Amino acid sequence: MPERTSQKRFTGGSQALRMSPRQGTKRLQHKFPARRTEPQQRAPELQIFSQTLIGKRKLDNKDQDLEVIFLHGLGDTGYGWAEGLTAIRAPHVKYICPHAPIAPVTMNFRMNMSSWFDIIGLSVDSVEDEGGIKNAAESVKAMIDLEVKNGIPSHRIILGGFSQAAANSPNKDIRALQCHGEADPIVPLAFGAFTAEKLKTIINPDNVIFKSYEGMMHGSCPQEMMDVKQFIEKHLPPIN
Repeated sequence: MPERTSQKRFTGGSQALRMSPRQGTKRLQHKFPARRTEPQQRAPELQIFSQTLIGKRKLDNKDQDLEVIFLHGLGDTGYGWAEGLTAIRAPHVKYICPHAPIAPVTMNFRMNMSSWFDIIGLSVDSVEDEGGIKNAAESVKAMIDLEVKNGIPSHRIILGGFSQAAANSPNKDIRALQCHGEADPIVPLAFGAFTAEKLKTIINPDNVIFKSYEGMMHGSCPQEMMDVKQFIEKHLPPIN
């Protein structure tokens, strides 16, 4: 979610998924706190790694030339979304859930927690951590560049994120799915709607899908996860 945008959010709040056409670079626009906790064990079939280990990873399956990179929200880890993604994963798609670095967050009394960049406040006129957002975007670009180097074409990569980790791209041909809970007490639905309209001025408006879910708070619901699954399967079909 910086102009107050969010990218793919698999659970409540506002999440957004962006399908990269021929370009794997995206600008992170996250901002609101997320709510997941780290399970005791990682979900199978998903790669979860620290940013410090990005350059040391190797592809686990040469048959997987399609990929979803999903970024967790504030205070969470890559494990927080592993379970939900495992439930909807397609066998031909590779999934990566990186961990955000630990840093003080101004909004939370400068407490140290996992965060892609600093959050000053949640109001419409709050100051943005432009430097932190830029650094986060460069980190994501580095992840994508590594995957491209390892053989996955950039236009076969989907970038998603929850709450603070929603991602955005200025590429006109990108396709975006943005989801938001109508009962979200942290990120108002109006912010999600504003984000969708703003996004339509940046990319092809016909490529922006905005969905809201009755009763969903700052989390996820089965219908939203099914919508995410269908979006992924539509834009990352198996290669025969």
